[in-house]
Amino acid sequence: MGAGEEVRAVLGDAWWDGTVRQSEELARAAEVRGPGAVGRLGALLQAWAVGFAAVRPDVLSSRLAASRRGLRADEAVGFLAALDARVFHVDSAGFVVPQVFRPKASGGRYALFSRNGSGVAVSEAAVRGSMSEVDCTGHLRVTEAELVES
Repeated sequence: MGAGEEVRAVLGDAWWDGTVRQSEELARAAEVRGPGAVGRLGALLQAWAVGFAAVRPDVLSSRLAASRRGLRADEAVGFLAALDARVFHVDSAGFVVPQVFRPKASGGRYALFSRNGSGVAVSEAAVRGSMSEVDCTGHLRVTEAELVES
């Protein structure tokens, strides 16, 4: 039994179905609010991956590893809304510096990427609702960043 099946078994089918339905509603609302957000963020991630590979001698290729679940519209809209609102700054190598929330105790940057074999992988925690969330009405709610520290 996988983790999802265990959660469903414990919490029940009604909860599971409601959660899936809510997730689908968020994705639809995000696509209406920010059409093309997945493509825009994908292009930015690829450009930042090139920069990441350029500054990390142990990364031989800027090729991004494909995520099993992919980038979702609600995640892309939330991330881009926070970026556009200057909640954080992403440099050319994909390192994030907070602008309006508490910086790292060390004063350093957060990394959007990590090395994956000879290429690059996106830290999904960095994109998936950790810095910002868009609720079902399309309002941006900014939360404290929970990024992978560099």
